[in-house]
Amino acid sequence: MRKILLPALFAALLAGCATSLDTAEVVEHVTPLSGSPVMEARSDYTDALRCLAGHARSQPYPAPRVAVGHISDLTGAEDYLSGRRLTQGATLMAITATSEAGMRLVERFDMGVVQVELDYAQNGLLRDAPDVLRTVQQGQMEGADLYLVGGITEFNPNIRSSGTNAFANTTGSTGGALAVGGSDYVVDVGIDLRLIDVRSTEVIAVRSLRKQIRGREVEAGIYAFLDGSVLDIGGGERALEPVQTAVRSMIDRAVFEFMGMLYDLESGSCMDGRAARPRVQTAQRTTPQQSAPAADQATAVAEIPQTSLSDAQLPPPNGYALHLASHRTVWNVNRDWRELRATYADILAGRDGRISRIQSSEQGEIFQLLAGSWRSEADARSVCEQIRQRGGACRITAFEGMPVMRG
Repeated sequence: MRKILLPALFAALLAGCATSLDTAEVVEHVTPLSGSPVMEARSDYTDALRCLAGHARSQPYPAPRVAVGHISDLTGAEDYLSGRRLTQGATLMAITATSEAGMRLVERFDMGVVQVELDYAQNGLLRDAPDVLRTVQQGQMEGADLYLVGGITEFNPNIRSSGTNAFANTTGSTGGALAVGGSDYVVDVGIDLRLIDVRSTEVIAVRSLRKQIRGREVEAGIYAFLDGSVLDIGGGERALEPVQTAVRSMIDRAVFEFMGMLYDLESGSCMDGRAARPRVQTAQRTTPQQSAPAADQATAVAEIPQTSLSDAQLPPPNGYALHLASHRTVWNVNRDWRELRATYADILAGRDGRISRIQSSEQGEIFQLLAGSWRSEADARSVCEQIRQRGGACRITAFEGMPVMRG
């Protein structure tokens, strides 16, 4: 009998609820609360990254193509109620930072849609117009020159905490109690990132950064009973520096240092409103096996700035130069230029350096290092022979209107 009555009672309740609403009645939507407006995500290094981007765009050669790999949370830090304590979006932060620095990005993080499109195109299932099938062309995707990868490696939830508390109370028919307290604590987060040459897999640079994140808490309360009445008042404040913003700041700084290294900028460039300044290289003394003539020893230790020449010193629009190196990447050319100026300081002192870019269908993009400018091929050949005698590689090349390497 009980089993029969319960379903009947439940059905009656539902019927009553259904007939209690007037379908013609207009119910106003509840206006949701609105908070702060949407703002651009920034860190302490956002302006520095944009300054670096301006410097990269001013160069006579394109910025490198960079891919960002997985930058995972490797700490395993997890809260029972709120889940992971550190951001799982560090890779996306690094992609944003690399773009802010003016680098050319190629997608390697989420290739799912790209792979599906390629598979469908290869099977003749995609079209770009009603009568035009999409075809997969050789070389249609851009290759990466460098890639950035790493992880969040440290999370120390309380490396230090301190606090003070005070309590006072009275007794009797009327009285109360007063409590005041305050505390502060420090959380520590660390990341490790590396920049890698895609072709050679050489690790070009590594950065290990950490940041301390501070929090504080203040509480106060009063409890009193007066003639049978009870008064209980309490208040407080809690504040914690955003942990995920701290991770973004560390990633932005690492990317800034990586890209500043590629362009060989002075320490402090693009920081605190300062402009990007190429580093001034100091030539080193030549080794005994490559010792310069006695008359040139003073030149061998002179400072050779990497700044551009004045109009009166610019090379002729046509002439001959020393072809000293060829690489697929600009930063390798710049590295060779610094090393060669130190090794052959007596020969290259005061000479300009230039980067020439050539496009080969078989080898891809190649960057050449050209040094010096001579109107006479014989003069250029004589200097090139001195470099060969010291074991260096050198050949003569004719140029026409090559841009001078700025910085």
